[in-house]
Amino acid sequence: MRGITVTRFAPRTREKAVEAALASFVNTPRYCARWTRSQFGVVALGDYDGDRAADAEDMWKAATLPHPGDLEPPAGVPVFYGGGSSDNGHAAVSLGGGMIRSTDARGAGRVGTVSLDFPTREWGMPYLGWSEDLYGHVIQSEERARLERWRANLRSKRSKISRRLRDLRRRLNTHK
Repeated sequence: MRGITVTRFAPRTREKAVEAALASFVNTPRYCARWTRSQFGVVALGDYDGDRAADAEDMWKAATLPHPGDLEPPAGVPVFYGGGSSDNGHAAVSLGGGMIRSTDARGAGRVGTVSLDFPTREWGMPYLGWSEDLYGHVIQSEERARLERWRANLRSKRSKISRRLRDLRRRLNTHK
């Protein structure tokens, strides 16, 4: 994919994204991409594919860690569908086990829990797949996020120890 590099982690973990999606019951009709991004705390990069709409298809095309056609997305990742009345596609949050939390699933402006094939069956939108990232932000599990925090803390401690050792060596060299 052009121009996107995975450089950061999404503000919300997979588990937190599922919690947020399950706590959401209303949405602005036809704004599935905005709603889906908000569950992960990620902002849009704009119109990625040049069709004058920052939409779900932009999110899919910008994915750097996509799983095209994989019908078993884990809980807490975005899932994508193509087409639609304005050809903007559709995005939702996987709950795992073949279920998703989707905007407009229970009528315009109403978020609902439905099967993964609901947008295909009910709206005629082909399933594209799921992704481990949104606009270059990797969506981690809570366990992975803890590990990354631990590693960052360890790097910080190593850096402090290295500075302290340099300082002690400098002091020793000045007293010779």
